[in-house]
Amino acid sequence: MPAIRRNAYLLFLAVCLLLVYAFTLAPDITWANRGADGGDLITAAATHGVSHPPGYPTYLIFARLFQFLPIGTLAFRTNLLSAVCAVLAAVIVADLVRRSHYRKAWMGQAAGLIAGLGLGLSPLFWSQAVITEVYTLHALFVALIIRVLLQNTTHKAPHTWVNRLSGLLFGLALGNQTTVAFLLPPFLFTGLFSRKAKEQGNVGTKTVRVALFPASLASSLSWRVLIQRIGGLFIGILVYLIIPLRARSDSPVIWGDPVDWNGLRWLVSGQYYHWRVFALPISHLWPRIQDWAELLAAQFGIFGLLVIIYALLFYRSRTHSRQLRWITGWMVCTFGIFALGFNTHDAYVLLIPVMVILAVWLGLGSAMLLDGLLHWQPKVAWVSLVGVILLVLPIFLNAWRFFPTVDASQDVRAVTFGREVMGTAPQNAILFALDDEDTFTLWYYHFALGERPDVAVLQKRLLPEEWYRTNMRETYPDLIIPEQSGQTWYLTVMAANQDRPNCEITLGKPDILTCKLK
Repeated sequence: MPAIRRNAYLLFLAVCLLLVYAFTLAPDITWANRGADGGDLITAAATHGVSHPPGYPTYLIFARLFQFLPIGTLAFRTNLLSAVCAVLAAVIVADLVRRSHYRKAWMGQAAGLIAGLGLGLSPLFWSQAVITEVYTLHALFVALIIRVLLQNTTHKAPHTWVNRLSGLLFGLALGNQTTVAFLLPPFLFTGLFSRKAKEQGNVGTKTVRVALFPASLASSLSWRVLIQRIGGLFIGILVYLIIPLRARSDSPVIWGDPVDWNGLRWLVSGQYYHWRVFALPISHLWPRIQDWAELLAAQFGIFGLLVIIYALLFYRSRTHSRQLRWITGWMVCTFGIFALGFNTHDAYVLLIPVMVILAVWLGLGSAMLLDGLLHWQPKVAWVSLVGVILLVLPIFLNAWRFFPTVDASQDVRAVTFGREVMGTAPQNAILFALDDEDTFTLWYYHFALGERPDVAVLQKRLLPEEWYRTNMRETYPDLIIPEQSGQTWYLTVMAANQDRPNCEITLGKPDILTCKLK
């Protein structure tokens, strides 16, 4: 019973977020919240294929498991994975805050609840919780890794199985989102100096010294712990071996040719998108910084942001304050700089790990305010309840403000588009798609749901890739795809298949399909 009472706030948090997500979850495939990649992920999971780089093997495993649920559409079941991961991430953050606050138990629980609600209802995080995307699973892994990092800084050395399990966790996290590798240095080196208890607190300085003076500090490292973590990490990252296995299936959605080392390296390294890394034009840098400053303020509200700053400046604890600041600074620099230079319109989703650590600070700052309020009026019983309400209220007001922008439950654009194209395309037509929205939506209806087996769906931008043409030849044996092209590839395919209707898809126009008939 004490354990149930102690964790009741986590159950309340989970129920609240599940209800919110249930009302705003996309019921089918969707383009809401820039969720165009959903069609690719859903189809790759359903057909045992390989999604776009870096392949996301961990995500595909979980997505396929959720697709076996006997409820809703195939897309809805995959959307549900995002919601569940979002709830679990918020619960982990709430529990982490409660464990980090060593004073009154109820105060830690209230602060944990505030942190969980702050993360779960922040617009960016919420927007990814109601569509098919990898980012809430990414946030769950990040929250678990932060939990491990803080556990490793306690005076008690972690057990062998904890080190191995944490390494396995990190490897699986890499199988979902490779940017989690930014957390690798603190993960490997935090807690390796546990024998020197007086020096444990300054984890950041220790890690920098290890990097700069490895020879002088080699003797102070706990090599056994390091090897255990690396061993677990190696086992976890073996999840990428399912990609060559899936690549040997007959799935029509297999990015690259990852059946050998070169193909796997091309996929996992994201070589297809390398031109976007640190490619943001200098002229766009300052406007992006301004936009993201507004984005940050919108996540927790101005009041929440002030609470976070207050905690960053004044929070003190017996073991965690220095570690938390070191981890926060590291995450802001690594994830923030990478996202800032990534030249895509939706690069801001790469900041979600930063939202996770800021939610922790929101909870700790709330605990400090509640503690100060209690010291101010220690004999007034209801003052603590008022304090909790005043801290939670801005979160709900902020959520209400952004509810219309993140709600995916009413978005039917992708469904309308997919049904219209599948319903109006001529018999045996070749459908040439151009953008992610139209391509991945058609993949979902054509490959995942098996609609219109008579048509062929081709992606214009992928046709120049040899691996894609090879896959399409195997998918459509009756389609003529020449070995060479003297012009734009899709025009070459059109010319080689003049006996079939060739249809180009143009989004945003009344006539979505423009077909050339024989």
